[in-house]
Amino acid sequence: MRAKPYLLSAVAALTALFVGANILVQDWFSASRIDFTENRLFTLSEGSKSTLEDLSDPIELTFVYTASVGQNYPAVRAYAVRVRELLAGYAAFGGANIRLREIDPAPFSEAEDEALAAGLVAIETDGADPLYFGLIGHNSVDDERIIPFLAPERETALEYDVTRLIARLDRPEPPRIGLLSTLPGMTTIGEDTGYSILQDMRKAFQIEQISEGFVALPPEMDVLMLAHPPVLTDWQLWQIDQFILRKGRALILLDPSAKTAQGTGPFNMTNRQIRSDLDRFAPAWGIALSAEALADTQTALPIETSDEAGRATVLQHPLFMSVPPGLMSATNLITADLRRAINLAAPGAFKIDPGASTQIETLMTSGPAPATIPAERAAQDLSAAETLEIYTAGEAPASLAARLTGPLITAFPE
Repeated sequence: MRAKPYLLSAVAALTALFVGANILVQDWFSASRIDFTENRLFTLSEGSKSTLEDLSDPIELTFVYTASVGQNYPAVRAYAVRVRELLAGYAAFGGANIRLREIDPAPFSEAEDEALAAGLVAIETDGADPLYFGLIGHNSVDDERIIPFLAPERETALEYDVTRLIARLDRPEPPRIGLLSTLPGMTTIGEDTGYSILQDMRKAFQIEQISEGFVALPPEMDVLMLAHPPVLTDWQLWQIDQFILRKGRALILLDPSAKTAQGTGPFNMTNRQIRSDLDRFAPAWGIALSAEALADTQTALPIETSDEAGRATVLQHPLFMSVPPGLMSATNLITADLRRAINLAAPGAFKIDPGASTQIETLMTSGPAPATIPAERAAQDLSAAETLEIYTAGEAPASLAARLTGPLITAFPE
């Protein structure tokens, strides 16, 4: 055989082999993805995978993006690629349960009519055409949920937002939160009563109040919320222990010196329960609440007060803290998108055991030199001057909020 025909035959054979191999690889590994990004931007979390695996019916996701407008804005154009890749990951992992489509709503088109009917936000731009950049989800009974606008600044929360949309379509009824609290503003019944946080929670969740003397927790509860809970019996603690081990979803708000805690009788503030803590869960989980309250001069809030002559003055009160976003985790979904400070009054600090079996991530810290104040005194009306008199600066920031993940062990090994 002459060299030239042989070379052509070899090239043709190699080309056929290459094409065939690509087709096989694409077929075999269509759901496999390798993510080399620093923060694993294109890798679905275990929570998202679990949601997709548990879907009872197919979900249709429609990515709405005006490409001709978005290409004029580099941040939007780059984020559109990120969204498209992530949605492809959902489709690849979800298989037949996730149907993905993309529409480009040009002016006066059917795609624009669909976007407007769903309630997506049309963003006015420098040009003549608006920008549509959102997500529409439908389930098998035509329930609809949307993300009106995929804001690039919410990139950290993108996967959470998409997974929540899918989960709400798979289970349209609102999640049930069991709430146990001794705070008067968290135990009201009316829709427009109680603390603002409770009113906002009622808009998105089904709230079920748990009485202080409960014998069993409400059935089919999705999340347990403890907000300055009462002193609990071992039986009640065991009920909570079993729920958390089984469900793994709880929000616990504690206070070493609650200023708004209820008393045991009418107008009785001397016998009020000023402290709540993790009780038997502390050694099991590897995290405990400090016995003292915390004061911090760096994050102190300006408080209006009166001097001896009755004149109003504004002083920074170390017991009232305003924690800025810079002292919160920028990578955790819970705090990453917060743009305003969070105000706290005489909070406690979490002490974390470095040998804990759980993964404990600090979400919020104090300034670099906080001081501890006796809880009983912090629960009283200490003035800013009185607080500064007993202020002894610490040597390290204190942990004000933390997230526990990973395997938990029971607080009742017996």
